Amino acid sequence: MAIYGRPGPVELRAEPCRDVADLRARHRIARAGALRARTPGGFDTTPIVRNAYLSRTVSEFWRRYNDRVHDWFYRNVFQATGGRRAPVRSLLLVFLVSGLFHEVTFALATSRLTGYQFAFFTIQGPAALASGRLERLARRRGIAGKITAHGATIVFAAVASVLFFDGVSKIFPFIYVSRSPLP
Repeated sequence: MAIYGRPGPVELRAEPCRDVADLRARHRIARAGALRARTPGGFDTTPIVRNAYLSRTVSEFWRRYNDRVHDWFYRNVFQATGGRRAPVRSLLLVFLVSGLFHEVTFALATSRLTGYQFAFFTIQGPAALASGRLERLARRRGIAGKITAHGATIVFAAVASVLFFDGVSKIFPFIYVSRSPLP
């Protein structure tokens, strides 16, 4: 049976493995074939958002939301601006850069510069910094602490989301039934 992978066709033989290297090669080929069967076209189909609604804190929400962008910001902004040596500054700069990026992107899409995207992402920074307190509350106060932390995160996200979704509703007006409360 031939498996067509990168660089060309590979023939799988039914004879025993000659050595460990041969076994590893066969394992890699079989794994690649299984991966291609799982991922149509060979693309990564891992979900971008990993159960964000389960987040007990804003910080946890952003860790669960869009892994690819999270990893890019971690490497290119957070670590580049001090990382764990200056976590407060680095975290605030991540949200500042994200806010600028989103503001410009939405301004290009809507032909309006509102500042709402920038505001949405810059208020996420202080909220993420407050996440440590909510995590401690959830750990120390049992189920009541977990409910309080989760509830506070949901309320914050709901209130702050008005800023984000105002721009989304301008780009996709057919999605939203109600009008934005923002001017």
